[in-house]
Amino acid sequence: MRCSFPFLLLVLVSMPSQMSCTAPENERIRTGATRTISSQHPRLLGSKDDLRRLAQTRPEAYAKVVEAARTMDPGDPSVMDDHMKMVSMALVSAIDEDSELGKLAVKRAMAYINKPIRIGHENFGHDLARCAIVYDLCWPYWSGEERAAFHDYMNRTVDANVNSEVHVFHNAWYGYKHWGIGLACYATWYENPRAEEILAETERDYIQRAAPALALAGGGGGFA
Repeated sequence: MRCSFPFLLLVLVSMPSQMSCTAPENERIRTGATRTISSQHPRLLGSKDDLRRLAQTRPEAYAKVVEAARTMDPGDPSVMDDHMKMVSMALVSAIDEDSELGKLAVKRAMAYINKPIRIGHENFGHDLARCAIVYDLCWPYWSGEERAAFHDYMNRTVDANVNSEVHVFHNAWYGYKHWGIGLACYATWYENPRAEEILAETERDYIQRAAPALALAGGGGGFA
């Protein structure tokens, strides 16, 4: 995991400026949330120019991302799991315009998409997140059929897990669920007709349930 995290954390700083959608008026008043979602890919972790600038300004960190993408196997003890491998492959594919690496990343994503839908106390949020990042950063290398398959996989995963991990104080699973769903929505915003609807429900859940719980826990300290 340490191979790609230093660069990825820097990349994440650029996320707010890349998002674009306007929250409903009643929610915007409460959250001040107005995001701009670029119509271009990539957008989740910044534009291609943003990513290239980061790679140029942090060459040592980027070299570790490249190493993870090109040589390290998820079975290597220095890599946590397939998550870091796929994120690294997607970043390097986008930054270096490496079509071969991009196609390999899509192939890894399709392995998740073609599996049975995971339901309940499972890392389905992780699965959605890693596939969403590959979808966004490796956009040119997905066929139309593969993109449609990801949309279907995303929608069916969300529908199957409406009542999964709903307790805001239940360690980190609740957050993992919405992290993956949110990334998938932003990645597919202009292509998946249900992305806006799903994200709106996710945000309502956060505003009405998660934020009050965090405020409660923050007052006296607590596991959440």
